[in-house]
Order: sequence, then structure tokens, then C-alpha cells
Amino acid sequence: MTKICAFDETGTLVAPMSVRATDPLASFYGAFGKFTQEHAISLSAISHLRATGVGSSFVESTTYGLPVETVSEFESVGRGGLFLSGLDDALVVSMGTGTAM
Repeated sequence: MTKICAFDETGTLVAPMSVRATDPLASFYGAFGKFTQEHAISLSAISHLRATGVGSSFVESTTYGLPVETVSEFESVGRGGLFLSGLDDALVVSMGTGTAM
């Protein structure tokens, strides 16, 4: 399962979506293509990509000419939880596949 979202130039979250595929690269590229098409986002409007989780190890450092940075799943979950909650401090718990422990 690949989960994808974006932030616009003002820091506003663009609606997240999920794509499921058995192959991690198919899931990554499928999510990226579906997301950019559904939100009418051109490649030239994207400054960089960040990937996390086990599947991110399959992604090259450059995708469609865009730099890809692999980031810690713990940091991603924590920062995402803070952003979504609007809080400065919080205990963020991720309960799911068990990838992050």
C-alpha cells in the first residue's frame, strides 16, 4: 500500500490518497501518477519528493527528474501527526502494518 499526499506552496495539505499494488515500485509509480493526474499537478510544479517506509528502499534517488529523499518512517509519522492535529506537542501513535516499531 502506498499512501501519498502533497503540500502546496503555502503549506496546505493536498488530499491524501492510497494505492495498493503487490510490487513496491508499481505501487509508488501508480500512486504518483494517479495523484498528479487527479489533482492536475504538473511535474514542473513539484520541487522534490520524499519517500518513507520499507518500499522507499526500491525507489531511485531521482524520479522523473525530481530528487527523491528517503526519510525516517518515525519522523514522517510524528511530523504528519503533529501537522494533522495542529498541535505543537503530541504523542503520535501509528497502528497498522507493524512496519514501524
